[in-house]
Amino acid sequence: FYQPKDIISGDFYWALRKDDKLYVAAADCTGHGVPGALMSMIGVTFLRQIINELNVTDTSEILNRLHSLVLNTLNEDISTRNSKDGMDVALLKIDLLNKKAQFSGAVRPLYVSSKKGFEIIKGDRYSIGGIKSMEETFSSVEIDLTGGKSFYMFSDGFADQFGQQTGKKFMVKNLQNLLAEVSALPMDEQLKRVSKVF
Repeated sequence: FYQPKDIISGDFYWALRKDDKLYVAAADCTGHGVPGALMSMIGVTFLRQIINELNVTDTSEILNRLHSLVLNTLNEDISTRNSKDGMDVALLKIDLLNKKAQFSGAVRPLYVSSKKGFEIIKGDRYSIGGIKSMEETFSSVEIDLTGGKSFYMFSDGFADQFGQQTGKKFMVKNLQNLLAEVSALPMDEQLKRVSKVF
């Protein structure tokens, strides 16, 4: 579900298949319009480079490399730049051959729906390009794909949407409840329900 506020957006979703692995990301970049879109382009370019050219497969290491590249691109000296420049990213790798997945998040979470219920896997507390030191590393979570699972990743755009009648934000809790409620439906039906609520 993609409804950018402007024609170009600071939020992006991205996917890449390499061999038997599928990489999917949802990111929330700082800024709106042109500045946000520029950060989106940087994010997409570097993700592709890290996986395709540098052959990094571990999601935590992909985010570590992305952090380093974004820092160096914007300005390595944090004291001379706006430390809010960067992005929050949810990154999922699906190993199609071994039926396993791996998740790493820079602030953004991953929601997992399965027969066992609805689970929220939190991302690490630091953003890509933010104040994280190079010594700190992003963590990763391994996920077994047997039994069937659905994954949900998103920016803060939906939860931060103001209601036309109420003038209040939709809020993360309501988004969690909405996704838990629709998660048993076929994906095209889920999209219709989410679109209607939006």
